Amino acid sequence: MTTKQWLMIGTLSYLLLIGTIIGSAFESNLWGHASAQLLPLLAMLPGLIAKHHRVYTWFCFVVLLYFCFYVAQLSRPEPHWLLWLSLVASIGLFLSAMMAGRGLLKASN
Repeated sequence: MTTKQWLMIGTLSYLLLIGTIIGSAFESNLWGHASAQLLPLLAMLPGLIAKHHRVYTWFCFVVLLYFCFYVAQLSRPEPHWLLWLSLVASIGLFLSAMMAGRGLLKASN
């Protein structure tokens, strides 16, 4: 797959993850919690738009923290379906950011 395709998959996963965070805020009415989850993702958005490969690398580390959080939350007795969706979105986002960052690094050399 090309870098453009990985960027498209990453964009869709990014929107899906943000949508599930906002959806969980609507369901539980915890806007402070949702905004705390959205802040790290939105803080890296300018670097992602500018396509800096180092920002993509750091973004993978941030998404890995989201992945760990969702796996821990899924160990509850009755996990919510939004957690499963968020887990899948974080996996897709990690893979696409990793591959897009790798492609951008190769293109810059």
